[in-house]
Amino acid sequence: MKKIYKIILLVISILLPINTFAYEKEEVVFTTLNSNGEVIENIVNNHLKYTSKEEIEDYTILNNIINISGNEKLNLKDNKLTFKTNGKDITYQGTTNKELPISVNIKYYLNGEEISHKDLINKSGNIKIELLLNNNSYNDKYNMNNPFVVTSVLMLNSNNSNISINNGKVVNTGTRNVAVGIATPGLYNDLDISELKDMNNITISFDTDKYKDIDIYLVATPKVLSDTDLSIFNRLDNLSNSMNELSNGVNQLVDGSNKLVDGSLLLSDKLNEAVEGSKKISSGLDEINNNIGSISNMSTLVNTLYSKYQENTYLLNKINDGSMKTEIEEGIKNANNGLNDLLEKKALYDTLNNLVNSGVELPEDKLAIYNQLSSNIDSINYGIEEYKTGINNAQEQLNNLPTSAAMLTGSNQTIEMILKSILGINSMDNASYAIEVFNNNINNLVGGINTLDEGSNSLSTGLGELSKGAKSLNEGSVLLRDGIVKLNNEGISRLTSVTNKINNYKYRVKSLVNMSKEYNGYSTNNSSDTMFIYKVK
Repeated sequence: MKKIYKIILLVISILLPINTFAYEKEEVVFTTLNSNGEVIENIVNNHLKYTSKEEIEDYTILNNIINISGNEKLNLKDNKLTFKTNGKDITYQGTTNKELPISVNIKYYLNGEEISHKDLINKSGNIKIELLLNNNSYNDKYNMNNPFVVTSVLMLNSNNSNISINNGKVVNTGTRNVAVGIATPGLYNDLDISELKDMNNITISFDTDKYKDIDIYLVATPKVLSDTDLSIFNRLDNLSNSMNELSNGVNQLVDGSNKLVDGSLLLSDKLNEAVEGSKKISSGLDEINNNIGSISNMSTLVNTLYSKYQENTYLLNKINDGSMKTEIEEGIKNANNGLNDLLEKKALYDTLNNLVNSGVELPEDKLAIYNQLSSNIDSINYGIEEYKTGINNAQEQLNNLPTSAAMLTGSNQTIEMILKSILGINSMDNASYAIEVFNNNINNLVGGINTLDEGSNSLSTGLGELSKGAKSLNEGSVLLRDGIVKLNNEGISRLTSVTNKINNYKYRVKSLVNMSKEYNGYSTNNSSDTMFIYKVK
């Protein structure tokens, strides 16, 4: 059981966004399902952080509400929960029959034939279990489903072999096999991206000599993308414009290559002396064209070095002005708050556990708290250790800030020396303008070479006296034209089509981000973070 909670906590830490600020309210929905995926019980925990000492009013649809974090009296009327605190966190728990945003339908197969869960017990052969996920959280504002990422964790005994899972990975812990899968129910319907078509379900298959029940857990969270992930679409806007320019340029090349082919057929009287001159020009152009790639690479190198210089300078400024130290210290503070919260829960568990072990019969409300803490004590202990490790790592990072600053300074000094040498500047204050001039010069150089190459071809078409040379030139012109046409039809046109398709996705993806940000709870309307944890019983 301890390993199971470690895996679930690891998955949760991957899915949830990292925040340096504590949430005002966190909601965790614990759902127990039967073997077919039908809901047996819904228990919801709402954790209110940094509450004031004044009376708090919180909206909720929960029933059977209890305070599991203290002795504060909770009053519920017309879905409004009111209570007074001493400025401490409050966690209350309740139940609801409200439909879940993600429903699960579980099917079982033995050797390719569907079978009931009851009849599958103790059978041998090839087993397949399908978790069919349905998104019930339609958003009328955006005419799309609220986005959810669902992670499954399936624990299999050692008597199972040939284990596979779609959209996931199987890990052997030495004593058990752990299959972890990812699904995004409803996302394919909203985006119509073929790669997401199979992301509405999680299917595991394996061979066994005697089937026993396996532990199945699901974690769902309404977080898919963040605002920072949308920055790619700003680059795609520029890419779309560039692709249009590139497409126009290639069309001009096609027209030019057709004219070149036609011109090569009009070879007529020219002086024999021009043949040798044409050969020398062609040889020189070949040599230049062979080095165009190296010239272009210089431009890429300069841009990359300057980008790294700016990145290093930004980090150095954050270290020197103390903002990075402040961010790390704030993170340590928040982690300590989280650690203290878990330590309080562990202390409460230890107290109640000692009473139970001493034969004391707990009151019904305390017994419920004790049972809840008992079921989560492994994850609490694990969380305490993780917080301690994280605090130590952050402290080490804080202590190493001077070393990091020194390394960044050394890196910038090296980059500065290289850029000054290439650009011929005395100060990095002029680097941005010098790089712009440098890139323009390289582009002009490459353009001039291309223009010269076209001029060479035009000269060759005039050598009508050389039938063999004229024939070779004509064949080369045809190959050039066909290559450009092929590049346009199979490359540029497809790239333009894909870019346009991605631009169409942009608005729907932005809507998904907005829905993730606006999702404010399952049993309440002001949760800053909501998580759903399913367990198949």
